Amino acid sequence: MVPLPPPGAYQEVAQVEQRYFGPPEEPPREDDGDGTSRWWLALLVGLIVAGAIVAGLLLYLLITRTRVGALIRAGSDNREIVAALGINIQRTFAVAFFVGSALAGLGGVVGGSFGSLAPGVDSNWLLNSLVVVIIGGMGSLGGAAIGSLLLGLTTNLSAAYLPSDYNYYSIILTFVLLAVVLAVRPLGIYGRPA
Repeated sequence: MVPLPPPGAYQEVAQVEQRYFGPPEEPPREDDGDGTSRWWLALLVGLIVAGAIVAGLLLYLLITRTRVGALIRAGSDNREIVAALGINIQRTFAVAFFVGSALAGLGGVVGGSFGSLAPGVDSNWLLNSLVVVIIGGMGSLGGAAIGSLLLGLTTNLSAAYLPSDYNYYSIILTFVLLAVVLAVRPLGIYGRPA
């Protein structure tokens, strides 16, 4: 078993980083006057969305159409039966861990290059990930997609339509969405009993 770092370790590292390197600077996002930076930003967002859709489809095809995907699904349902068939379940789960880590790294690179990274931003990403998994349901790729769409729509539409003095209420509406989904479907939208 891998030991986990103490709960406050991430905040301590962030404080040491700020002490030595200073606070993060926000890059200027001014328009050039001819609309080129807005055009470039729209193209970048389109490429990120297209890349996310392609990555999601490739992951879906890996999980549903390949032998490795069948082994991962079977191993997550009943590990003992798969091991009794002579399949190295540890290697199968290592492949799943590698694919998940590669996708997390890709998401970190894309998110870090598009958004701003600073100490403390990680807790926002982790909280959003937790909300997406709870809304979508554990172990469901389609549920994660639906959960992320619902979270993004709730957060952005509430920030857009609430008065400017009440923009911080968008996080409350996120948890209202979470509470409604859990009240209607306690296992998430696509969740299933273990």
